[in-house]
Amino acid sequence: MSTARKIFSNTVVQILGKVVIAVFSIFAVKILTNYLSPETYGEYNTVYIYLAFFSIIADLGIYTIAVREMAKNEEKVPLIIGNILSIRTLLATLSIGGACFAAFFIPQYQNTVIPLGILISGIGTVIALINGVLVSVFQTYLKMQYATLSLIVGKVVSVLGLAVIAFGLLPKEQFVSNPILADYGFYLTILVGIVSSISMVLVTLFYSKRIVTITYKFNLDVWKRLMKESLPYGIALILGTIYIRVDGLMLSLLLGEKASAQVGLYSTATKVIEVINVLPILFMSTVLPVMTRYLEDKNEKIRELLRYSFSFLFALGLPIFIGLAVMSYQIIYLISSPEYLTDYALGFIGSDWALKVLSGALFVSFINNLFIYLLVSVDQQKKLLLINSGAVLLNILLNACTIPFWGFQASAVITVVSEVFVLFWTFWVSRRYLRFSIDWASILKISIAGIGMGLAVYFSKNPVIAAFQNKGIVLLMLFGGLIYVILLILTKAIRKEQIQMLMRRQDDEKSEKAGVK
Repeated sequence: MSTARKIFSNTVVQILGKVVIAVFSIFAVKILTNYLSPETYGEYNTVYIYLAFFSIIADLGIYTIAVREMAKNEEKVPLIIGNILSIRTLLATLSIGGACFAAFFIPQYQNTVIPLGILISGIGTVIALINGVLVSVFQTYLKMQYATLSLIVGKVVSVLGLAVIAFGLLPKEQFVSNPILADYGFYLTILVGIVSSISMVLVTLFYSKRIVTITYKFNLDVWKRLMKESLPYGIALILGTIYIRVDGLMLSLLLGEKASAQVGLYSTATKVIEVINVLPILFMSTVLPVMTRYLEDKNEKIRELLRYSFSFLFALGLPIFIGLAVMSYQIIYLISSPEYLTDYALGFIGSDWALKVLSGALFVSFINNLFIYLLVSVDQQKKLLLINSGAVLLNILLNACTIPFWGFQASAVITVVSEVFVLFWTFWVSRRYLRFSIDWASILKISIAGIGMGLAVYFSKNPVIAAFQNKGIVLLMLFGGLIYVILLILTKAIRKEQIQMLMRRQDDEKSEKAGVK
């Protein structure tokens, strides 16, 4: 199978898997937002927002560097994966352990369920981080169907666990007669995360061992080399995580008694964004090994790959952005409850408003990923470090000045500003290291198709929802997708040669020798 087809097929498999995962994620959010109050749901999300900062410390950019190194030296995959596994386990234990300990001393979290929730969830987080190392094997050999399967299994286990708790083991109705049971319900939902992580790692381990021998290895020379190369990118990732997630953390720390409710409303919107935002990462993770090989020659193949990738990410992100903006109210209603919806008559701004704004940040993030991965491929992680440092400073400063006055509304707008900031600088720096062009004619046609789709959905939204209620949202998505594909074809945004590039066999000798078959 050709390299381009492998990229395409791996991306399609992951996208289809993510669609399945997204459906189950909607069920999970629906169960949680109806089972927990907005305040308790805010505490639930605070646990995961808090741990996300320490999780990225445990990663330290090693995953991406490992994929790059294994793509270059496939004969050394067992050595690299064994040492990566050891490094990740050590870092995960230290960083998550430290995070759990520190949580009990944060004044804003004391006398809440958050510290113990962090301690329980920390166990599942360590397991999930180890699972991520094993997934890098699938990424290297372009066999991401196994990683997708493990994620689906984990999500199914999670939803089933939440359903058992909410509808059988400890229903919400029992909270009325005994409010202390609400805390037990909260802790049980956190425990589900551990079971989900264990199920994922078991599936991943089973399939990864069929591809390569996996054992813990402790080669100090390999550790030093990998840590040296990953450290700049790892710090950049830490800063990137801060500028993406710091708003939720600052909401929990700066708004006093209103904090939990604000985090709950904001997190309901960000959950939708997080589910979708994995799509460009999946695509670029699949492209990374091939990009690394093509960059060694710096011929027309790498430029063609970049043009295609830009157009693909733009074509994938635009309809999602428009669809979320047009149907934000209906989507939030579908995945939560009326408590989370905007009511202008009462002066209440809900999760749907945040989703509408954050959809713009999501679209920019789709494009950002291309230039971020390109900089990693050309060993310019230090440039990413500087860019993300600037984004962090900008984000923290703007959030600190505006959150006390406008709460999560300010955070949503600032997220868009931060993503635009990163896009400008990553694009400018990338162009300095590799001259490439963007197919602006294709981008214009894609934009026309996206606008046409948006108008069609907007004007058909009310009658469809009135006739089919919640089912109408799914119908609108299918209708919008169909309109978008038809317009792409009519405008010739998708050209014959692009389809042929995906379908024809075009492995070069170098790829064949590297084992890409």
